[in-house]
Amino acid sequence: MVHRGSSKRSSLQPFVSVAFPAFVGAVTGISQSGIGISEKVWMTYNKKELLPGSYDGLADVFVLRDILQTSKNRAEAAKYLEAAARTWAIWIGIGDYETQQFDLVGYSQASSVVYTDVTAPTMTEQPYLENLAYVDKHPQPSHDGATGTLPTSLADFYGNITSETSKIIAQHHQTGDVHIATYDYSAKVMYVSVGKTNHAGDFGPVGVLEAMIGLQQTLLEVQLARLELHTLEEEQDTLHLQQSIR
Repeated sequence: MVHRGSSKRSSLQPFVSVAFPAFVGAVTGISQSGIGISEKVWMTYNKKELLPGSYDGLADVFVLRDILQTSKNRAEAAKYLEAAARTWAIWIGIGDYETQQFDLVGYSQASSVVYTDVTAPTMTEQPYLENLAYVDKHPQPSHDGATGTLPTSLADFYGNITSETSKIIAQHHQTGDVHIATYDYSAKVMYVSVGKTNHAGDFGPVGVLEAMIGLQQTLLEVQLARLELHTLEEEQDTLHLQQSIR
């Protein structure tokens, strides 16, 4: 979805959002000024799973939209998050054209902390990879360890993490079944990949393959149905012609 502002006098920045019908917040997007956002839920292995939070404040999806509309770079976004009326805990990814750098933000009701490639392992307890800040799909700190699917996939493609290889990494980690976004800030481009699942809702290399096979079967069935309809129309035309001749 493209949001261009309500008027020419508006100070809000135009932005593009990957969203859903009637969804007015944001979870994935990039602004015209060049700040991009993404997010994932922040759960823990404690009994309650979710970190303490409250509905008394600004919903996370509106916080993310505000970043796109009001922040011009990572520093402004971090300052805004510190002052926001925070509610529920999520991880936020923020990058920008200006610095072409990435911040991993641990955002919760209690605080908003920016992590880098160096400091992220202190929270996630996963291996350090230079110039690569990441958090896996699991509750944090992750119990997947150094041999988990995300750190091993990132290590396999280290130095060659692109929009194409990101799809492979996400599938191997069995995440991104709704969508994933890749930002190339030097080229000012956002790539979006929509996930596929099989009939059982499974995702990953097997689920994607089965989904593609299912899609091909559906397309074949549609083609056969069209062929049958075309044949039926031809038969009706022939019958009408015969009746006219009589």
